[in-house]
Order: sequence, then C-alpha cells, then structure tokens
Amino acid sequence: MKVNTSELETLFEIQRDILAQRKLVAEANEIRGGGEIDQVRDRIATLSEAISDQRLRDEELERDLKRLENDVELVENRLIKDNQRLNESSSSKDIAGIQVEIESLKSRLSKLEDDELELMDQVEISKAELTRLQAEHLSAEAELEAAKSDLQQKLAGLKQDSDRLISEIQSLKTQVTGELLELFEARLAKGIAIGRLTGSNCSACNMSLNSTAMSEISAVAEDELCSCPECGAILVR
Repeated sequence: MKVNTSELETLFEIQRDILAQRKLVAEANEIRGGGEIDQVRDRIATLSEAISDQRLRDEELERDLKRLENDVELVENRLIKDNQRLNESSSSKDIAGIQVEIESLKSRLSKLEDDELELMDQVEISKAELTRLQAEHLSAEAELEAAKSDLQQKLAGLKQDSDRLISEIQSLKTQVTGELLELFEARLAKGIAIGRLTGSNCSACNMSLNSTAMSEISAVAEDELCSCPECGAILVR
C-alpha cells in the first residue's frame, strides 16, 4: 500500500488523541464507581438510625423523669397532710404512728429526690448526644452535597475534554485515505496501531529490533506501508 509521511504523522496524532480520550472515559468511570458518595450516604443512613434510637431513649428518660416528679409531688403532699395531722392530734398513740409514717415518707422522698437528680443528669447527657448526632448528620449531608457537586464538575470537565478530542479525531480522519484508515482502525482495535521507528527501536512495542528485522524494514520502499516485524504496528520511519 502506498503511503506518505504526512498521512502517517496524522495517524500518529489520531492514535494519540484516541488513547487520551479512552483515558478520559476510564477516569470518568473510575470517578463514578469510586464509592465516595456511597460511603457518605451509608454514614448518613447510620446516623439517621442512631438519631431515631437516641430520640426514643430521650423520650423514655423524659417519661421516667415525669413519673419521678409525680411521685415526689405525691410524697410531698402526703408529708404536708401528715404534718397537719400531727399538729392537730392530741393522742400520744396517734402522734407516735404519724411520726413513724413521716419518717418513712422523708426517707422515701430523699430516695426519690436522689433518683430524680440522677435521672436529670441522664436526660441532659441524652439530649447532648442527640444534639451531637444531629450536628454530625447535618455535616454529613453537607459533605454529600459537596461531593456530588464536585463529582458533577469533574465529569463535566472530562466530558468537555472528551468531546474536544472526539471532534479533533474526526477532523484528522478526513486527512487519511480510506484504505489506510481502515487498516489503522483494525490494528488499533487489537492494541497500538502505529509506532515510530527511532534507530532500531519501535515505540509501539518498545522493542529493539534485531538486524534481520531491520533488513526487512530496509527492503520496504519509502513510499510503501511498513510494519514492525515484532508487533505488526504501522511504522513511521
């Protein structure tokens, strides 16, 4: 097949652009499948579940505290009534019984108040944990939006570069004859289609050709298509 150096150099440019465009596609696919966004989404789901559980715990503690407060109020009211009865009673027997009951109520009240203070601490800790989880959830949501925005920007940039290369490739192909272009594309489908011969080195397979291979190449006329004896790539001599 007759060829000229200009066409071969154009094929070299086409191959360079095609390989660059393939690299952009691979990079875009890697970004899409990188899993960074999925990891943030999983973290948000975990935090949502933790927030739900913490709210239930918070509500349970609040109910327990309310019950304790009611119990304290009942005991305090009972103490008020017993003290009134004690002041109004003139029977030593009744007074002794009321005093025993008052002491029992005081002991009960002291225990309830201790439990109340302890539960109030638990409520405070629970609310603080809920606040922390909610803040972390908001931060993760912001991180997700930022990651999605960054992904879209990167993909848009890669698409722009890819479209530019595709346009350039199509333009360059018009400068190559049909038969040579078909041969180039067939070889490119299998690997590197064209390489430059520098001294005895083929850039397509990175092999240093022996004297026999170099003799075969030298036997091919300058205006004839020449291929690397090692890898079959079209050679630019």
